Amino acid sequence: MTTVFSQNQLFFQYLTQAGDGTGVKDAIGDYSAGATTWYLQPSAGETLSLDTLLISIADNGTFDGTDYGAIGGGLTNGLDILVSTGGVEQSILGGNKLKNNFQMIAFGAMAQDVNLAGDQQVLQTCCHFHADHGRPLVLFGTDRLAIVLNDDFTGLTLHRFHARGVRK
Repeated sequence: MTTVFSQNQLFFQYLTQAGDGTGVKDAIGDYSAGATTWYLQPSAGETLSLDTLLISIADNGTFDGTDYGAIGGGLTNGLDILVSTGGVEQSILGGNKLKNNFQMIAFGAMAQDVNLAGDQQVLQTCCHFHADHGRPLVLFGTDRLAIVLNDDFTGLTLHRFHARGVRK
C-alpha cells in the first residue's frame, strides 16, 4: 500500500519576523513608527503549498465591529497581506487594508468570535487560498506570504498569523 504523504509533509507554521516560524509568534508591539513585516518563506529547495491563512486576535474587553480586537476605533493604517511570487509582489486584498473586526470577519471564509472566562475575547478568521481554480498558493525559492503591520498592537493579548498546507 502506498502512503499518500510519503513525499509531502503537512505543516502548520507561524508567520514571524524571521520568516521560518522561529522567534516571537505574537505580533504584539507598537509598529506605528514604521512598518514591520511578519512572513513565511520556504527554506532552500523547499516548496510550500498553502491552503489556509489563520489570523487570531485576543484581547481583554468587548470587541466592537469597528474596533480591531478591543483597540477602540480600529487601526489607523491596517494590515496588508502580500504575496510575492517570481519577484512580483501583490496585495491579496486588492489594495485595501484590514482595519477593524467587521473587515476581519468579511475577509475570512470562516470567522468566529468567542467569549472566554472574564473579559477575554477571541476573534479568529480563516482565509482559504484558491489562487488558480481551487489550487493552493504555491511558494518556492524566494517567494513569500507576508503581513505588513503599521499600527500599535500593544493592547492585544494575542495576535498570531498561521499558515497551513503541505511542504515538499
